[in-house]
Amino acid sequence: MNLLVTGAAGFIGREVCKQAIDQGISLTIVDSFLNESYRSQIKRNNWEFIKKYSQKMNLAIQCYEMDILDPNFAPHIRDAEVICNLAAMPGLPKSWSNFDLYIQSNLMTVEAILKNMSRDAFLVHASTSSVYGKSATSDEKSICSPYSPYGVSKLAAENLIKTYAENFDIRFTILRFFSVYGPFQRPDMGFHKFIQSSLTSRPIDIYGDGTSSRTNTFVTDCANATLKAIEKKFNREIFNISGTEEFSVNEILEIIQEITGKIIQRNYKQARAGDQTETRGSIEKAKRLLGLTQSRSMREGLEAQIKTVRENSKMYEE
Repeated sequence: MNLLVTGAAGFIGREVCKQAIDQGISLTIVDSFLNESYRSQIKRNNWEFIKKYSQKMNLAIQCYEMDILDPNFAPHIRDAEVICNLAAMPGLPKSWSNFDLYIQSNLMTVEAILKNMSRDAFLVHASTSSVYGKSATSDEKSICSPYSPYGVSKLAAENLIKTYAENFDIRFTILRFFSVYGPFQRPDMGFHKFIQSSLTSRPIDIYGDGTSSRTNTFVTDCANATLKAIEKKFNREIFNISGTEEFSVNEILEIIQEITGKIIQRNYKQARAGDQTETRGSIEKAKRLLGLTQSRSMREGLEAQIKTVRENSKMYEE
């Protein structure tokens, strides 16, 4: 199998590529190294890890530092037997002020893939729980009503994929990720910020009263489900990919404090526009068909993430 992974240098991309290499899958990776939400050097570190890991495992991979929208990349899309699309502009706040960037990164790149992929190929597309709306507590059949421009852009991509499938028989699986965390998490994400605040004794802003809750997904479980979707190729199916333990922001802060032994100084502020109040992913379908599991408790996952942040402190210095 020739697998193309877009957004390979990202947080989830790093782990998906590692697991694909472990399985001996022939791999082509691409990333444009956007630095809009965090420094591109973080992605370059992930990129170098993937290349070195493939060499260690004696697996040749093809690497392209390109924008998917570049016409010169189209032949690589056409050559792929399976495409795992992880490329996206993540995060909520900037989607209010720079929606054009989200449309380009989250929708137009999907169109480029759909227009150029072989009709014999299969697409596994990464979406998000944000498509559901202010709360995400039901199964994949629930109504989608996004609460942020980011969620709107991701739901538009899902609908575009379905439209191409109806008209051109594109085969696809969509995975809706729920708040992924773990080692090498993006530095703009909440858990990383909480950990950095604890380790550096710098105050942190908490938007809302800290009672909003999530069922966060450990990154290795997320990647494992993604590789299963690539293997199984369930056509025109959508899966929630989520952990099973639900914690509020305040509860997460307390667990981090217990692990680090350091107090997190908190400045509570007004909740941000578009923030979800609760996510609790219904994952019966993913458990049954993809074998989705929660491989470790939230505390164990946070311990692993904190260890990584400590060991790579220079990487995250501004």
